[in-house]
Amino acid sequence: MKRMSSEALELRDRCRSGLGHYLEQALAFIPAEESLRMMDAGCGSGVPTLVLARNIQGSILALDPDQLALNLLQEKVRQQALKNRISLLVSEFPPDPEASGAEGGFDLILAEGLFNIIGFSRGIKAAAALLNKGAWLILHDEWKNHAAKLDLMRSEDYRLIHHFVLGPEVWYREFYACMETALAQYRESEVIRLMHPLLEEIRLIREQPELFHSVYYIMQYGSGK
Repeated sequence: MKRMSSEALELRDRCRSGLGHYLEQALAFIPAEESLRMMDAGCGSGVPTLVLARNIQGSILALDPDQLALNLLQEKVRQQALKNRISLLVSEFPPDPEASGAEGGFDLILAEGLFNIIGFSRGIKAAAALLNKGAWLILHDEWKNHAAKLDLMRSEDYRLIHHFVLGPEVWYREFYACMETALAQYRESEVIRLMHPLLEEIRLIREQPELFHSVYYIMQYGSGK
């Protein structure tokens, strides 16, 4: 997808908020103990970051290569008085270990869709280098190649605690229906041009809904293989 304008990002954020309670279901598996050191990898404009902050105590490093998206998240952090808990880093994943706050020793890493972009194997290996033993990795990924992903988890010393699937009916009800209604108001505009790939997804979910299955994986690192 083309780099979005702030208007397009804000529109997508409003619609993505409908998916937040599924992330909350995944976070419910994390024991409510002491404050955690967390990373939101590929945080974008921070919809999952704020869900993480509401549900788990501790500090969060939110990283993404898109400065515009991070600017929007920075404003949300300011509005919600979370500057003492959320820090931002313009970076790909994995980050440069020399970057401030990006050295290892994380208790939880969240990656919403990121490993679908950078590759599942590369992603979980990079996460392992950043996590403490016994720490948590929560992924939202495509369902495709599920069995092979389970094998990769085991080979990299992760223990799968739980997983659950979001089907096409969830994706349409909680996200695409909202986007379809919102985009209908724009007609010909820069937002429509930027959102053209998403309009294609709306068409595709109607014609081939079987392609729209995603899965949350809740994993613990260092299971002692």
